Amino acid sequence: MAPAKDLKGQVFGSLTVIEKTEKRTKTGDVIWKCRCVCNKEILVASKHLNQGRRSCGCLNIIPRYELKGKKFGRLTVLTKTDERRHGKVQWLCLCECGTTILAATCNLVKNETKSCGCYQREQSRRNVIGIYKGNIKDGTNIKRIQSNKLPKHNTSGHVGVTWNSTRNRWTSRIMFQGKSYTLGYFDNKEEAIKARKEAEEKYFKTYLESNGYLKDKKETS
Repeated sequence: MAPAKDLKGQVFGSLTVIEKTEKRTKTGDVIWKCRCVCNKEILVASKHLNQGRRSCGCLNIIPRYELKGKKFGRLTVLTKTDERRHGKVQWLCLCECGTTILAATCNLVKNETKSCGCYQREQSRRNVIGIYKGNIKDGTNIKRIQSNKLPKHNTSGHVGVTWNSTRNRWTSRIMFQGKSYTLGYFDNKEEAIKARKEAEEKYFKTYLESNGYLKDKKETS
């Protein structure tokens, strides 16, 4: 029997041959591991590749991939673009929130991309609110900003102050009402801590005082 032709790296439609496996069909045909444009990996015999096997099956989901005007989750497909990412056709889509994005054919038809990302952000906010239910007001976690407890991963000794290895400087940040504020980059940690404390006075203390939280705490202590 003649040795099998090496198909590694060859492309058959939407399939790219990754490597030869030790498996064989009942007739002795070599079975190859292949990756489809949708990123799914499948095993295909040499015979089937040579006879025209073109995908893992995703090509049959929507004939000819005419997606213009179709809706997937919060996305409405506007038009097909000439852009390719990792070999995948990209479609220009309009999200219900008004944002436009590019999405791959397979991600749309398999319902893996359903929004511009706004859906995931909304879910994250709901999860946070669920965890801290009763402590959230105006998007602010009251107990969190009242506490000086350091997160487990903190190595600076002060909340919101971290070492930025890219800039080789200390970074000071603060999160308030769902927004993250970068307070600056500093040559020494003391300056970064000072900036953070000033921001805590500006945002946290002012908010707590105006909403009566500091007053209530003093009266109950």
